[in-house]
Amino acid sequence: DEDEPELLMTAATHGDEIITTEVLLRFVEEMLLGYNTNPRLAELVNKHELYFIPVVNPDGFSTRSRYSGNIDPNRDYPWPGHEDKLSVKCIANMIDFFKQHKIVGSIDFHAFGKMVMYPWAYTKNSPPQSDELVFDSLGREMTIANNYKYGQISKIIYVAEGSSADYYYWKFNTLAYGIEIASSKAPNVNQIPSILNQVREMTYKFIEHF
Repeated sequence: DEDEPELLMTAATHGDEIITTEVLLRFVEEMLLGYNTNPRLAELVNKHELYFIPVVNPDGFSTRSRYSGNIDPNRDYPWPGHEDKLSVKCIANMIDFFKQHKIVGSIDFHAFGKMVMYPWAYTKNSPPQSDELVFDSLGREMTIANNYKYGQISKIIYVAEGSSADYYYWKFNTLAYGIEIASSKAPNVNQIPSILNQVREMTYKFIEHF
């Protein structure tokens, strides 16, 4: 536990989006294997506390379901105006995890659509201008290598109440993104390397921002 920026990357909030888990685990594997030979990877690890949760929603993941029970986990966080909302267990666990740490940046990987998205999701109103400039600037930088779209969640895709990015930003002032990767939830295994290539530099840029 060092005095370094704490960052979190998560996957399979929706249990049927299994490419997110595959990519996150392979990304971690690359970082571990490359630590002693790749100075850039060594610096990412040495200068940050990195947390990875490859399966947020284990019940949905085990049944290849978007849901946990009958609940959509990424609509089940509290949001402004609904502070007292009770969340399904896997989301309550994520909230508890956040309370135990000081996460300054987070990525929740989803599939699919090739988009880098930031709050707000619950409303089309923009976040404060100073925050929006940071979200937008980093989003632009992250997408240079892969040409993903970037923008505010409610404007680039749709209004969604109860999302992880909104909650983490709202409650903890976390620079929180939801990123849609790939072109399907469960692409053929031979496509994983190319999808990892799309995600790699984007994730490096995100970590290096802090």
